[in-house]
Amino acid sequence: MARAKGTKNFKSYDANALATKMGVDPLKIMLMFAAGDWKGLGYDGETYFSEKADGSTKLGYTIPPELRMQAAKDSAKYLYSPKPQSVEHSAPQGIKLIIEDYTGK
Repeated sequence: MARAKGTKNFKSYDANALATKMGVDPLKIMLMFAAGDWKGLGYDGETYFSEKADGSTKLGYTIPPELRMQAAKDSAKYLYSPKPQSVEHSAPQGIKLIIEDYTGK
């Protein structure tokens, strides 16, 4: 299926340039969620109340613990050592392997 005319090709899109242009630091925002910094994110309070049609009220967290945990998990991969990547080794003349059997010795 071809891309519709006028849409962006996100594979070649410079996300860093856009984040810089908009003044947004995605890692900082993730860490604010992980810390539960509702003030820094622009929320009015740590909790909210919602009222249903039957008159009952529900108390909820502005940033629920599940969301904080997911934000911490997602940001950890940027803060700690990256996962090891596979590396292909090659030599111009090739590699000679010598296999010796030490089981009988």
